[in-house]
Amino acid sequence: MKFFLFLLLLITIVSNSADIPSSFSKAKKLALTKVYRDNHKSFYCGCAFNNKKQVDQASCGYEPKTPITSSGKENIRDNRIEWEHVLPASKMGSHLACWGSERSQFPKCVKSNGKLKSGRDCCQKVNSDFRNAHNDLVNLTPAIGEVNADRSNLPYTEIIGEKRSYGKCDFEYDSVNKVVEPSEEVRGDIARIQLYLEDKYGEVLGFKFSDDKKLMLEQWNDQDPISDWEVERNKRICKAQGSGNNLINECK
Repeated sequence: MKFFLFLLLLITIVSNSADIPSSFSKAKKLALTKVYRDNHKSFYCGCAFNNKKQVDQASCGYEPKTPITSSGKENIRDNRIEWEHVLPASKMGSHLACWGSERSQFPKCVKSNGKLKSGRDCCQKVNSDFRNAHNDLVNLTPAIGEVNADRSNLPYTEIIGEKRSYGKCDFEYDSVNKVVEPSEEVRGDIARIQLYLEDKYGEVLGFKFSDDKKLMLEQWNDQDPISDWEVERNKRICKAQGSGNNLINECK
């Protein structure tokens, strides 16, 4: 009987061992070593990268938009992979008390020197729902650092014309209207990621997409069907954190 209870406890521990990463650093490590372990291809541009997250620009015809920074230094972000939130952290948390000036009320959000941590860091410390949404592997994709920086928290849309800022990379950046356009090849991926996040975290975090945005995402979902890689990616996410995007397939 004691052995049976021990076995039952062991099974319970193992079954609950996979969970959404408790920190962004852990999430990034899992994304690289578990989810994208043998699919080193950047999300927006399709560029190859190695285990050290160094980008092979020639593999996709990538040309840096800003090879030299305003300070005269080489822009190292055009040669490295960073982990992009398809749904920006600010969209999920900027309206929360832990993000704005009210975060001073949270002791965990005050540094030892008396200064406040950023809203993003504060919310990860004090709001478990935000922390889960922020570190959910479904929301993380590998992007060239320069593209990640330009995208920032700008919304996706469809831009008239095909002005390319990054060589052959089909990612358009409109600095005037503050919007970006991803390639048709990943629009369905984006739609399913963002719709999943709104469904899972929107109510508890208090964010909701506009009707126009939802319509665009639903159209992108229809126009760009689920790929074999999306299915495999979601299976790996399920294994790594115990949950995944049910718009792709259910975790088993």
